[in-house]
Amino acid sequence: MKQEFMFTSESVTEGHPDKLCDQISDAIVDRFLSRDPYARVITECAVATAIVFIAARFEADTLVDFTKIARQIIKQVGYEQSSFSAKTCSIVTSLKELPTNGDRYIDEKKLSDAEIEAIAVKNQATVFGFACNQTPVFLPLPIWLAHQLAKRLTQVRVENILPYLTPDGKTQVGVEYRDRQPARIHSITIIASQYPRSNSRSPDLKQLQQDLRETVINPVFTHEKIKPDKKILASLLTPMDY
Repeated sequence: MKQEFMFTSESVTEGHPDKLCDQISDAIVDRFLSRDPYARVITECAVATAIVFIAARFEADTLVDFTKIARQIIKQVGYEQSSFSAKTCSIVTSLKELPTNGDRYIDEKKLSDAEIEAIAVKNQATVFGFACNQTPVFLPLPIWLAHQLAKRLTQVRVENILPYLTPDGKTQVGVEYRDRQPARIHSITIIASQYPRSNSRSPDLKQLQQDLRETVINPVFTHEKIKPDKKILASLLTPMDY
């Protein structure tokens, strides 16, 4: 097993297309379950410029307003651009009600461990991760730092510290390991979406890079044991540059 290597992890802000779709799908499932704890719901979501597409299959003793939920999430995230906003975006749905199945009324609280194990799995997932002592929350350092940078990127937007940022953003951190322990920050990448250059609030790339260093990167690493050094590869980009 290698003792020296580099490990890279990334995180996204709440307005990143992937994360936005996850939030819309999760909100739909949550709404179903809040009204019918035995509901079976499968929801997928995709977004493009000014369009949201929602596909869902469900069996439940209730109905939910898919379009209203999607608009609530989009507004909550903060999209107010003319090209994409909760009020003006088009929402297309493809909905199908699942056939009635008595299995959905099974109450797991009343089943034994053996009975729960006997229930057939209808969906599967691949999960990667492990707990370690590199951070206070037992996450590996690269993903912890990426999450902290993404969280701070959202914070400076919401608090109008950098009012020209839009909700879409991505962060990536590479950490060098020696003797299988974090030793150095190899690279930091921040992709920050901003309003069009024609907007008076939007800075040029040089100013954006300076702002991100001073208001996002530096505060995140204030209390970290390992800090970026002068040799670090820092890429502070807009989506167009990326």
